[in-house]
Amino acid sequence: MPSYIPELFNTDPYYDDFSESKKFLRIMFRPGFGVQGRELTQLQTILQNQIERFGNHVFEEGSMVLDGKITVNSLRFARVSGLSGTNDVSDFLGTIISAGGKAKAKIVHTEGGYTASSIDNIPIVFFEYLEGGTAFAWGDYIGGTAGNGTYVVASITGATSGVVPPTGTALVVSVDSGVRFTEGFFVLNDAQSIGAYSLSGSAGSQVRMYESPTTRVGLNVVK
Repeated sequence: MPSYIPELFNTDPYYDDFSESKKFLRIMFRPGFGVQGRELTQLQTILQNQIERFGNHVFEEGSMVLDGKITVNSLRFARVSGLSGTNDVSDFLGTIISAGGKAKAKIVHTEGGYTASSIDNIPIVFFEYLEGGTAFAWGDYIGGTAGNGTYVVASITGATSGVVPPTGTALVVSVDSGVRFTEGFFVLNDAQSIGAYSLSGSAGSQVRMYESPTTRVGLNVVK
């Protein structure tokens, strides 16, 4: 897809009527004459056109240019409810958690409830065990050592799958902050992670199942 789309840019109030067929490479400005917004916008488009030509010659679409390393880690997860101290599970990121006499772990990723489901609407924490001991289980009252409240390991009843395991193992795909070449631009992506899953159940009552993921993970380009 070309980076210049007339339907997006050659409209009120921008009027960027750039045309590659005219082969313009510069816009000149004369002292003492007013500068139009259209001219400043088109100047950017001419420069972007040159960058796009270079990028298309050197890189394939979607190429990693700087950093942006992708990793896949096998992590433990727990569905949790009864959050105290916050309503946003992401506030627990980096917290060391434990449940009396059981193993200690560090939360390295969190995800909110699945908004498209009326059943799987409780958040999930993904963690790595730091010290040995009995693993966390359904009903455990877990506390954080960073002052980020407490919560209970929860289970849910799926529409077609009975009681969904409250804990388990998941593949978490992460990408570091980096620059990628896409559609003529060198775009910075944020560091982010997602747990790969498959969906079980009918629409509106689906459940995320992490043990046998079927999702495809990638970066979505939004203009």
